[in-house]
Amino acid sequence: NVTRRSQGDTLTSQTNVYLGDTLGEMGLFYRVADIAFIGGSLMPHAGHNPVEAAQLGCALLAGPDMRNFEGAAAALAQADALQTVSDAAALSMGVDELLHDPGFRAAAGDRAHQCATTLTGALDTTLAALSQWLPARIGTEDQNHADA
Repeated sequence: NVTRRSQGDTLTSQTNVYLGDTLGEMGLFYRVADIAFIGGSLMPHAGHNPVEAAQLGCALLAGPDMRNFEGAAAALAQADALQTVSDAAALSMGVDELLHDPGFRAAAGDRAHQCATTLTGALDTTLAALSQWLPARIGTEDQNHADA
């Protein structure tokens, strides 16, 4: 029995899976989950960002199409923090393995969290690269024009 957040479905005692499929709320779900499947990756949709789930210590599974986040997915896989599954049956088996082995699940989440610390900082890196073309204090020029 699947309950979808995007449909406004009500959680009941009969709910087996609560599908968090809304934008802007994934941090909430990742904080309370031990396992995250990165959507948009089993079919050719190029995957979604795995970094937030990794930062919050989820054991990660994803399908083979993570091309929109290829670098992050490769780093997580290299760190043994992201399990790639080929289809729904492999996803089911991967989740089952994680559910039945709490130590394995916790270790996978820890590896994901550790790896995620190396995947952050894009904003700082971008601003440093652009700093030679940015005014010393962004907004200064606009303020000077407003005062004139």
